[in-house]
Amino acid sequence: MNEEAKLGILQALEERRSIRKYTADLPTNAQMAELMNAALEAPTGRNAQSNEVYFIRNEQTAARLQESADNYLQMTRPDLSDSFHCFYDAPMIAILSADPDNKWKAVDAGIIAENICLAAYAVGLGTCMIGMVQDFMRSDASRSIRSELGIDEELEFQIAVAIGVPDQEPDKKPRDADKIKVIY
Repeated sequence: MNEEAKLGILQALEERRSIRKYTADLPTNAQMAELMNAALEAPTGRNAQSNEVYFIRNEQTAARLQESADNYLQMTRPDLSDSFHCFYDAPMIAILSADPDNKWKAVDAGIIAENICLAAYAVGLGTCMIGMVQDFMRSDASRSIRSELGIDEELEFQIAVAIGVPDQEPDKKPRDADKIKVIY
C-alpha cells in the first residue's frame, strides 16, 4: 500500500463522524456504486456472506420506514421526545439482515456497516449507524414494511445505516484512551 493511501485511510478513521442531520439530496449513482462495492468487499466470518444489504433509496419508502419505526419506538420508549426520528430524516437507509443460523452474523454486519460508513465518507456522504430500531425490525409491527422492502422473512435484522449528504459538521467527541489496553 502506498503512503498516500495509508494516510487517507487513517485520516478517514479519525475524521468520520456520525451525522444526524442531512440535506434532502439523494446519493448519486456513482456514490451508490461505491457503497454497494464497499458492502460486497467486507470480509465475513468463514466467508459466509450471510448478510443481505437493502439500500432504500426511494424517498417515500424511506419515509414510511422511518414513520413506522418512530411510531413503534414512541409506544415502546416513552422517554423519547415526540420530535425524535430514529433515522434522522436521512434520504437513504441501508438495512442489514442475515441468516439467523450464522453464529457470526452480528460481527459480520458490523464490519459491513463500517465499510459502508467509511466508503460514504470517502465519497462525501454522511452516515449514522442505527441499532435502536432492532426491536421494531424484529417485531410483527414491521412485517408489512419488511414485506414492501422485499426483506426475506427468514432473515434477522442486524443493523441499519442512515445515509445522506451531511447538513452538519459535528465536533469530535472525547475518546477514553483508558479503554485501550496493551498486553506485553
